[in-house]
Amino acid sequence: MSSIVKKIKKADIVSFDIFDTALFRKVEKPTDVFTILELKSAIKNFSYMRRKAESDARSLKNSTEITLTDIYDCIDIDNAKEVMQQEIELEKTLIYRNEEVFKLYKQALELGKKVVFSSDMYLDINTVKELLHVNGYTTYNKLYLSSELGCTKRSGKLFERLISESDVASGKILHIGDYIVSDVVIPRFKGIKVYHYKQASNPRNIKISSKHSELEKIAVSVHNGLIKKQLHISDDSCDNFYYNYGYKYFGVLLLSFCKWIHHRAVADKAEHIFFLARDGFLVQKVYELLYGADTHSYLLASRRAYNFPGIKEINDDTVAQILNAQKRSKYELTARFRYSVRHHLQKAGLKADNFIEDIKQAGFESGDSIVNPDEYSKISGLIYRLSESVLTSAENDREALFRYFENEGLLNKKKIAIVDLGWHGSSQSTLSGLLSTTNPSCNLLGYYLGLFDVVDREEKDSSGIYMAYLFKNKIPRKMYKNILNGVPIVELICANPSDCSLINFKTHDGGINPIFDNNIPGKGTIDAITQIQRGVLTYVEDMLMISQNLNFTANIAAAQLGKTLSYPTKSEAKKIGVLETDNFGIIKPIMQMEPGIKSVLTSYWLPGAFRIAPFGSVLLFIYNKILLDLYLRLNIRL
Repeated sequence: MSSIVKKIKKADIVSFDIFDTALFRKVEKPTDVFTILELKSAIKNFSYMRRKAESDARSLKNSTEITLTDIYDCIDIDNAKEVMQQEIELEKTLIYRNEEVFKLYKQALELGKKVVFSSDMYLDINTVKELLHVNGYTTYNKLYLSSELGCTKRSGKLFERLISESDVASGKILHIGDYIVSDVVIPRFKGIKVYHYKQASNPRNIKISSKHSELEKIAVSVHNGLIKKQLHISDDSCDNFYYNYGYKYFGVLLLSFCKWIHHRAVADKAEHIFFLARDGFLVQKVYELLYGADTHSYLLASRRAYNFPGIKEINDDTVAQILNAQKRSKYELTARFRYSVRHHLQKAGLKADNFIEDIKQAGFESGDSIVNPDEYSKISGLIYRLSESVLTSAENDREALFRYFENEGLLNKKKIAIVDLGWHGSSQSTLSGLLSTTNPSCNLLGYYLGLFDVVDREEKDSSGIYMAYLFKNKIPRKMYKNILNGVPIVELICANPSDCSLINFKTHDGGINPIFDNNIPGKGTIDAITQIQRGVLTYVEDMLMISQNLNFTANIAAAQLGKTLSYPTKSEAKKIGVLETDNFGIIKPIMQMEPGIKSVLTSYWLPGAFRIAPFGSVLLFIYNKILLDLYLRLNIRL
């Protein structure tokens, strides 16, 4: 911007265009305002009527500038004055300050230059003055407004008026504006110095295509406008990066997901919606902004807290469930995570210190011994040895869990919806099994962001209906692959950042207390996630201020997030990669930042790891276009 500062220093008078230069709208096109107003006013075809009325008014006035009143005089509706006022109020809601130009404005004032504003606009002068004032443009010599003066920049007469009222030569006047004709060609022809202001584009914008409906185009326009606003009012420094990340990528997705949830719940006549902890935390916050707090609640949940109480006998399958073992040719522990004997017994509801002799007889030195992947037979043998104690613990947990369910209202409703991010529907299946004895007539409705594969569940058990917003059974494939690339990120950002994982419930003094583990990310991660979530909620609030009736398809809502999960920038990869996540009781960063192929392959977010590696762009392309499909065809778990 150094060239424009030099021009300002040489000028005596600096003239600023207003709309799309000094001030921006939160839409991509000015005429999008009319479609939003149509949604607000519920007047059919209002957008078309409004555009035609402006054209008709200009024809009636010939070359003279028109006013908003002139336009509404050409619209044949009963409440024209009321709708006209709604348009003015909507403009006030949509307008915000362009920080780049505001800095130039402040510099001009500091240099002692006379500042004027020059605009072709049908809004009345008091409204435009108010828009300038509330956005910080409080000091200026004069406002040259076409609707007030009856002449326009595009005709050249408004610039002639500016020159005639100035006590300087036209060459000492600098005009700054965005429109090539009215702000560059015409004033230059009149001898005025000009600077063509060009808006920076956002490469992550959602693209509008001919395939989109008119309402979808408006929704995308508002979304892109909000993102443009956010990028203009804050940079991507560490202080703003995480807030902007939530605003840009997760706001539109969770807003749309919650609208889908509400639509489904109403259509399915669900009595109550339960958002499952921990991943349902942020989703519930967004839902509450949209629909209030009356018909939903946050339900504490975890795999351990729900699965273990369901165990009523000890066999190979239930032992494997306790140990989180994988079944290939036989059950075996995953090599990726290694836990102590104490950890495994804790999952079985037992304290290792109470079973020291049994631990030693099973072949381990102590409760703190690490169980290696090839020691599955030893640790499973220990569970069998302690089966009576394990079953007693499961029974106690089951009793406390049912008390919690009763307190939350799960046992007296016939149709309830549960909301979770995904990905296999196991919580719903487990919950259904638990309720089968205490509330057998309850019908479960599962609403998910995405589901990897629930064909077997739907065919083999009666755990209810499984529905997904983005993809189900890995279809559509592209959407599935994008989210699969960043599952740990999506889960981390949607969860309560300061919550530990639920172990079980205990009865105490007639009440029910949840018991949590002590695995929690570091302060840096908690602060970052808090900022991301604040950005998400602000996006939703900003969107609701404009209209509650703008809807996005799943493809549109997930477009930007899919790009950043699969093709992150280096900055995104580094700043998201350092965040810590809890994976089966182990707290570690999403990415390993050390160089080397081992660090890449042990990262939870492969696209991010590839991006920061040498030849990152090439590796990222190969991974997304070749390796990922190969992994999926071979059914390799990422």
